Amino acid sequence: MRRAIAAAAVVLLAATACGSGGDSGVTTLKFYSVAFQKQNVQAYKDLVAQWNKDNPKVQVELVQGNWDAAPDYLLTSFQGGDAPDIVYYEAQGLKKFSDAGFLMDLTESIPKEMKDDVIPAAWESVKEKDGGTYGIPFSWETQLLMANKKLLDDANVEIPTSDDPWTWEDMRAASKKLTKDTNKDGTPDRYGVAWSLKQATNAMLTYSMNYDGRYFYPDGDHSKVQVGPAEESAPKQVHDMIWNDKTAPSNSASMGADDVLPGFFGGKYAMISKGVWFRGSLKDSAPKDFEWVALPPLEGDTQSQASAPQTMSIAQESEHPEEAMEFLSWLLNTENMGTLAYSDWMIPTRKTSSELPEFNKAEDGWQTAVDSGKVRVQAPYLRVNGFEEWKTKAANPAFQQYFANKITAAELKQRLAGEGNKILQRAAGD
Repeated sequence: MRRAIAAAAVVLLAATACGSGGDSGVTTLKFYSVAFQKQNVQAYKDLVAQWNKDNPKVQVELVQGNWDAAPDYLLTSFQGGDAPDIVYYEAQGLKKFSDAGFLMDLTESIPKEMKDDVIPAAWESVKEKDGGTYGIPFSWETQLLMANKKLLDDANVEIPTSDDPWTWEDMRAASKKLTKDTNKDGTPDRYGVAWSLKQATNAMLTYSMNYDGRYFYPDGDHSKVQVGPAEESAPKQVHDMIWNDKTAPSNSASMGADDVLPGFFGGKYAMISKGVWFRGSLKDSAPKDFEWVALPPLEGDTQSQASAPQTMSIAQESEHPEEAMEFLSWLLNTENMGTLAYSDWMIPTRKTSSELPEFNKAEDGWQTAVDSGKVRVQAPYLRVNGFEEWKTKAANPAFQQYFANKITAAELKQRLAGEGNKILQRAAGD
């Protein structure tokens, strides 16, 4: 996830209490942001400065946080009565705060124009069981393959398009053509694809939706983990590429997000699997003569990928919710949402933002990225009590051992479901 790459410290650009207003007649809103890419951080600063210039009676003070520190910072702020008025976070983490009553239900406050323009799958991702909407989804990502174009061209591998994407079988066949063992020592000098599997859960949950592998299913008022053929398919294909096809390196299970870059730029890996935002890292760090392309989402039974968009919320304790919503309505209008998503290398959730010229160009994989947003569906894990603990204590370690070939598929299933359901039962208070 992106949070693993964010800076470790929280830098407070403002330290005012939630929603202040004084004798001056000026309302001050505190806005907590987890933006971390340099150009995206600057985009928030610029937009806030523009708002403050145009709205002298409602000033916004930016609090620059980071993904790693956000859960503890927000919980402490909410519990201590010093929460920011506006919170930039993510759908996956909203539930515990909305369940605790820390976030405002925005259902009646969101402008109709915004409701109609943001695509339905994004709204479904932030709607809670009580029917409330506690966040505005404004950007999201997909998992794509990034490829060394020269290596694909040299191997006569046809680059897939959004209209004609690769199936998993196509991708495995292409990976075999791209894998080379020039000195015949049994260890490839070049692999077809490198997977970053040190923290594999989110990617596997996303890819498993290609086969409607949901992992989490209703169980009365709660959820349970089930691992059947649909859930097993994508992880098995990745495992088989490493250990049977030998088209992916055997140390994939220990690779973090950035570990694949030297090999990718050096020609050791023809393709890498990354979130759509990672294109920004490639743009910034690739050698000048290195040409990369973004490939469309893979197709299993479908191209569906789980959606967990980034969100904007208003604290329940905010003293100025109307002003906060007025600011968010402006910040997330067509043009500004486009600015925020583009500077973060993400996909905007507004249809009109996605139609802006900067998103509809082949350069830097933008057209492929925007096209990929059409395959997003609601993530089954978003409203699961205990999901984060399941991911951290059960899923990540189990997937890592499976991809390192240290446990079998049957043992993986037992770890994910057997141990996982004990975690969910504790979280549900059973």
